[in-house]
Amino acid sequence: MPPQTVRRRGSRLPKKSLRHGPAFGSTPVAASADAPSVNFRNWRPTAVPTLLIWGELDARSPLSVARQFDEAIPDTELVVIEVAGHMSNLEQPERVNQAVCRFCRAHAPAQGRSG
Repeated sequence: MPPQTVRRRGSRLPKKSLRHGPAFGSTPVAASADAPSVNFRNWRPTAVPTLLIWGELDARSPLSVARQFDEAIPDTELVVIEVAGHMSNLEQPERVNQAVCRFCRAHAPAQGRSG
């Protein structure tokens, strides 16, 4: 079964927008099960399409945290990996790889154009 895409927002950005530096400020964005709210105080939005991959059973960073990132970051795709926790890439590697490959194909630069 392929991973579930919860939501995809935004549109493709021009290739030159991939040169905009780091997505986050000097203070790390952090969340945990003990503090499920993400601190976006020193956060700067990214200018590139962003893939969020989350395990549906992640107890360390619950799905509510993924939804906060999804709301805060423009042009995101949130993919929830079923029957996986915090280590979804190890627990369901084929599903994670499918999601990454699909995302990369969807956001690949146009052939024959430089930017």
